[in-house]
Parts: sequence; C-alpha cells; structure tokens
Amino acid sequence: MIRICCLFFFVVLHSVCLDAQFIELSNNNFYFQNNIFVPLVMNYAVNIRHEDRGRYWISRSMSYYTTPVGTNCRDEKECLEHLIHDFTLIKDQGFNVLRIVDFEFGIKNEELANGIPGTLDISYYYGPLKYHEFVEPFEDHFEVLDKLIQAAKQVNLKIILVSGGKQVDQFPLDEDYNIYLKYLSKRYKDESTIMAFDLLNEPSFFHKGHTKLEARMIVRKWTSTIREQTSHQLITIGLADSHTSFDWDPILLDVDFYS
Repeated sequence: MIRICCLFFFVVLHSVCLDAQFIELSNNNFYFQNNIFVPLVMNYAVNIRHEDRGRYWISRSMSYYTTPVGTNCRDEKECLEHLIHDFTLIKDQGFNVLRIVDFEFGIKNEELANGIPGTLDISYYYGPLKYHEFVEPFEDHFEVLDKLIQAAKQVNLKIILVSGGKQVDQFPLDEDYNIYLKYLSKRYKDESTIMAFDLLNEPSFFHKGHTKLEARMIVRKWTSTIREQTSHQLITIGLADSHTSFDWDPILLDVDFYS
C-alpha cells in the first residue's frame, strides 16, 4: 500500500536551456522534449535492505508493508519487483515524477550515528538495524541508487531526489554534505531520469536556527557545487508553510524552482 501522496506547487525562478532529454525551464514553464511539462509528483519513501554482510539493495519503505512476515520482500530480486510494481501503479494513476525520500545524506539515527551521516539499513524482519555510513566516494550508496533510477526509467518516471537530511545545515556536516553533492551531481550529470536535486525537506521544521543571510549562504554553497558539475539537473528545495520566510526565505535562495 502506498500511503504518502502529496500535491506539489512549483514556483519557477530561472530559465535555462538544456538537452531535450532533460526537464528544462523556459519562460516560467517546465519543458520536456520541447513540450510543456506539468510535474505531477508523489513522495515515495525507500529503504536500503541487507541480509548478508556487505550485500545491500533498494526496497520500498518497510512502512508500506502491513506486516513483515508474508508480505515483505525477501531478497534483492523480489524487492526490485515490488518497487517496479509500485512505480507502474503510480504511473498508471497519472503521476510523472517521484520525489524520493529517506535515501538522503544526513544523521538518520542519533543513537547510532555518533555524528556520522548514514542511512538505516533494514533486514527482513525489521531488524537488526545497521547504520550504513556515507563514506567518500559513496559508491556503495550510488550502486543502490542506480537500481532505483533504473526502476523509474523502466516505467518512464522522472525523479526529484531529496539529497539532504537532518543536520546537514550544521557545521561541519554542511561541508561533508557539500562534498557528497559534488560526487552525486558529477556521477549523475548525464542521467536524464533525475529531474532535480532537492537540497532539503521542509527546512523551517528540521533545520532551524539560521538567519536569512546564513541560510542564503549555505544554499549558495551547495548550488554552486552542483552547478560546477552539471547544468542538466535542476535544483530545488522543499519548503513548507509561511514560517519558512523567517529563515529559509524563498526570495533569497539560489535555486531553480521551489516546491
């Protein structure tokens, strides 16, 4: 069962000219293959799964299963089949973009993290949890992400990838995140399935304590790093309610569009 569904509103800020296989911005509209493109976006959560030492793969979020026994996918092949099934259903319902969450760089679990960014990897029975650290050059995570991208490509869906998680706005993790963004954007610079990199999710709730100037400088650092590696993918930030204007002010942030 897919439980996370959101309606997204987009504000276009910049106009750029890109390859026809990528989503473009021009004259305050999104374009794909020279036609106006209207993003209809669903949030979709994923987990990294593990069973044996050193083996990791992508799975739909464990929260999408009712119980672990009998319905939870049991191996890499079955998890991928479930993922493609979900994506096909989403596509059939009229959506054309997935906003991927729970894969992002950041502090996923305070108790296990010890200040180190990582993801929680979940086994078949919802445990034991393993803390999968993000270690430069991040190839282990990218190999898992490749599978997700291929699944989306198979059913002709674009991806907005939420790349930043908790505490990535705090020094020194903001610098570590900047390094991650460099590797991420360079590796996927020619991947047209990725429509945009989403720097943060609802920062007014999860990334508090900054002045408007501080937030502006942090975002500018990250966007500059991405744009040094690629001009293909767009950059966005997932804002929330009116409180955002007190710190992560949309007027001041150097991104291509807001959602």
